[in-house]
Amino acid sequence: MRLPLFYSIAKLDNEPGLIFFGLTVVLIVTAIAAFIYVLQYLFQQAIDNKVMNDGIV
Repeated sequence: MRLPLFYSIAKLDNEPGLIFFGLTVVLIVTAIAAFIYVLQYLFQQAIDNKVMNDGIV
């Protein structure tokens, strides 16, 4: 995680805005990862449903 790096640089340069920038980057990356996980799960469910429906017909 890169947040401790942003914290140490911000403390060294006395720039508290850099901590919020680092936190924003971490939260954006986490949101993107969660979105990709949900899309992967939904895509897998769609494939499973298609395979099951193709077997019925």
